[in-house]
Amino acid sequence: MIRLAVDIHGGDQGPAVIIPAVLAFLERHSDVQVTLFGDTAENQAWQAIESRADTPRLQWQHGRHYPATALTLRELLQAPAADDALARMLREHQRGDSDAVVTAADTRTLLLRCRQILGLQSEVRRPALGAWIPAQTGQVLLLDAGASVAPRADDLVRLATLGHRFLQARHYNRRPRLGLLNIGTEETKAKQRLGPVAKRLAADEQFDYHGFVEPAQIFSHAVDLVITDGFSGNILLKSMEASVEFARQRMTEVLTEHWHGRLLSLLMVSLYRKRLRALAPETYNGAPLLGVRGWVVKSHGSARMAAFLQALEQARSQVKSGVPQQLL
Repeated sequence: MIRLAVDIHGGDQGPAVIIPAVLAFLERHSDVQVTLFGDTAENQAWQAIESRADTPRLQWQHGRHYPATALTLRELLQAPAADDALARMLREHQRGDSDAVVTAADTRTLLLRCRQILGLQSEVRRPALGAWIPAQTGQVLLLDAGASVAPRADDLVRLATLGHRFLQARHYNRRPRLGLLNIGTEETKAKQRLGPVAKRLAADEQFDYHGFVEPAQIFSHAVDLVITDGFSGNILLKSMEASVEFARQRMTEVLTEHWHGRLLSLLMVSLYRKRLRALAPETYNGAPLLGVRGWVVKSHGSARMAAFLQALEQARSQVKSGVPQQLL
């Protein structure tokens, strides 16, 4: 039985999205047990759980919820971790009571609690969020997607090692092709910080290093793993998501503006939906937090039910394939 721990708070909509996603997830998979961590004072959320009291694979652990946006960093550090839902979930995970945890907590709070409770793996100074980016023939892993905005050269090289090991643990049929995100592919466009990193990656025989890459090389699937700082990675990810939504809205307007467009939409609606669904953020939600002593999957804060369900699927798939056991 795969044991997942889920934080019902965090994200833009919290329990209203997370609990229905968990219930749908349990209906879909019979090999999963879920423990929810959250405030039982959330009456509507509690009623939804009580209505499923006949499900032995669903449990609840009480924990207070402290809205991260209402706390300064100092207040967050001083918040009593004993009754903090996120902290309780991570502490039980550290004790081995769950195989993976899934949360939509904001990145600042999650990183702080993981450092405090789980700790970092050896030689890791800064953990990283891995985001999946859809490409022509599969997906590309982006590290970092927002955990560390100003990493040093050593941190970027370590990210490459973490990402390389993660992809190999997922049973890639080849050595992952590695690229370093830059404003151009030419060596002359190397920033002062990226030049030494590029030389070290090229000299390390464990990597199949393909040099500097731009977004075009990511979407064409010229590489399997892209390394960058969290600031650039987060901008790339959010720009891509916004572009997909913009294209969807514009296409809908074109196909519904005139009668001949509506007729055309009837002919191509299935193909249109299939293509856009492959690019939609909810199809690749669920970022592994690499570098901590535990298996944490972070959902996008704006995730709706389908997107959070995908984060749960990511956690289950990774545990089932033995990824955490190989990396921790």
